[in-house]
Amino acid sequence: MKSNLERFLDKFVKGSDDECWEWLGAKSRGGYGYFCGVDGKNIKAHRFSWMLIHGEITIGMCICHTCDNTGCINPSHLFLGTILDNMLDKINKGHGSENRLLNDTEIQEIRNSSKNYAELSKLYKVSSATIDRVRMHKGSYKDK
Repeated sequence: MKSNLERFLDKFVKGSDDECWEWLGAKSRGGYGYFCGVDGKNIKAHRFSWMLIHGEITIGMCICHTCDNTGCINPSHLFLGTILDNMLDKINKGHGSENRLLNDTEIQEIRNSSKNYAELSKLYKVSSATIDRVRMHKGSYKDK
């Protein structure tokens, strides 16, 4: 039987430190990878990646992405921060406008795109939750 580490290593392709290492296993709607490995419980793959290098994560702390790719598990693209740090990082990168309404063309582009939630969120300057609502045909996101 494979160890947690061996199973984890099977679920992504390692590139250079500059590249995103895209998680190939199960993902949430928001594009975050999930790994079943810690005491048989699911954990976000980027958090597991962080823990392999840095050890346990203090309760209440976030593992944030410098690359803004929720599917990336490259430890050199991750940093430890509070919820406030994560929010400020998002705002500083121009992702603080998730209340922006989308036009019909943008909605169709999002629905037809093969890009992940993080890429679309960055491209259209809306939250990944908005991208999810567009793809699932739910909620309010349309400019009238």
